[in-house]
Amino acid sequence: MITDNKFDFYNIIGIADKKYKILDKALQRIIVQRMFTIHQLAHFLIIDLQKNLEEYKSKLVVITGDFFLSDPQVTKQDKDWRYLQILRQL
Repeated sequence: MITDNKFDFYNIIGIADKKYKILDKALQRIIVQRMFTIHQLAHFLIIDLQKNLEEYKSKLVVITGDFFLSDPQVTKQDKDWRYLQILRQL
C-alpha cells in the first residue's frame, strides 16, 4: 500500500492494544524500516522482505511516500528499471 507518507504506526499499536488486546502479539510482528533512496528500498524489497515476513510472520506491507521517484540524483532509466523490479517483487 502506498499512502503518501500519512501512515500512522502508532494508531496501529493503539488499536491492537485497546480494541483487540493483542499488543504484545502485534509488536512481535511489526517491522519498521526506513529507506532514504530507491536503491535502499529496492534492496529491502528484493533481498530482505521475504525473509523478514517469514521471520516475524507479518501479513501487511506498508510503503509510504514517493520520495524515490523525485530523487534528482537517480536517472529516469534507473528509476523506471528499479520501480519495475519493486512492483514485480510485491
